[in-house]
Amino acid sequence: MSTFLQIFINILCSVCASFIFLFLVLYLLRPKILISDYISKQANTFDDSCSTTYVFKIINKSFFSAFDVQLELFKLEQYRVTAKGINNRIKVIPMKTNEIKHIPSYITTNTCNRTSFAPHAVMFRTNEILENILKDEKQTLQLQITLRHGLTGLSRVYHKDYITINHIKEGQFKFGNSIDIDDK
Repeated sequence: MSTFLQIFINILCSVCASFIFLFLVLYLLRPKILISDYISKQANTFDDSCSTTYVFKIINKSFFSAFDVQLELFKLEQYRVTAKGINNRIKVIPMKTNEIKHIPSYITTNTCNRTSFAPHAVMFRTNEILENILKDEKQTLQLQITLRHGLTGLSRVYHKDYITINHIKEGQFKFGNSIDIDDK
């Protein structure tokens, strides 16, 4: 084998190994969260602004902390553009808290043997009446969450769509790693 061919094969193997390593880092070391499938409708015990509030729950399932967590809730309203096309009008629905700086890792929290504290599970709420939106079949809700991975700094955007009024359940979320709602 010629020296040129050996050098070419070495470079090709190095590039392939680098690509595989980069793919693994980008795939395995990005933030992982779990978003509740349902919206909790519960009595507002947080302030006197209204009697009912709507709560969304997310859980950091990553081995590392999440930083710069931003949450946005959108109302999407479908409308026809042409005979074949449909677009969405997007309206931002205000949240009481729409960003936090840090969510601890799932592993760190669960290895501390603290059974009454789950900082890796976070709830966000709005006082907007969401049933009025989901009753209309042309309107849906979309929850969008952006966060950065604690080790790599890689960002990721998650979204969850809530399409019908069946996505709203009365009751409170169960504690910790559960995204289920305790019915009243």
